[in-house]
Amino acid sequence: MTIETPPAVPDAQQRLATISVCAIADAMAKLKIQGHLVDVSLARGYDAPLTTEICGPAFTVQVVPATGPAVKKLPFHYVDKTERGQVIVISAPNGSTSGVFGGLLATASKARGAAGVVTDGRVRDVQELCSMGFPAFVKGTSVHGQQGTTTVVDVNCPVVVGGCVVRSGDIIRGDVNGVIVVPAERAAEVAAKAEIIEEQDDKVAHAVRRGEGLQDSFKRFHSRL
Repeated sequence: MTIETPPAVPDAQQRLATISVCAIADAMAKLKIQGHLVDVSLARGYDAPLTTEICGPAFTVQVVPATGPAVKKLPFHYVDKTERGQVIVISAPNGSTSGVFGGLLATASKARGAAGVVTDGRVRDVQELCSMGFPAFVKGTSVHGQQGTTTVVDVNCPVVVGGCVVRSGDIIRGDVNGVIVVPAERAAEVAAKAEIIEEQDDKVAHAVRRGEGLQDSFKRFHSRL
């Protein structure tokens, strides 16, 4: 079921792309917005640098057990519906041990211009994904594919990933520290708050490098956040 989400202002997404994930997370905490995708982290092979980052609008995918009641498969492959710059966000069944994403899907997704994949499930072909420079933020890895275990039943629908609701069009931002989802309609507000936090953190760091105490520096620069 497709549900329209108000698109984020392009400028807000561009600003979020330049701000650290930790500063954005701090901003969202101050704004009382839940956004941390718990236990979802960067899948790393030999070719995935710690500088790997991701930022883009979510293309959501709902995956369920293939043996569930009244499972109805999609008449198309969801990868063929992705658009340039989107982050594929896959909600996987709890306890699933098979991969919901792998090398062939990454190859097709990258060819369409997708920015990467985020899932609270497992992926496989990790080294292949890393070698092609396709960022994957995952809960774990697997040697098995989806065949007979899980199936895609919906796209561009609200999904729950890492304990957070993600809607199509929400902004996904991730780096080696983790992944957060920013509601599209609040992206500009979050970006503005995060920019202030990052600026204040820079001032604190500069002050302590000059020999000032950390507590006094916090009071000077963080008291009005």
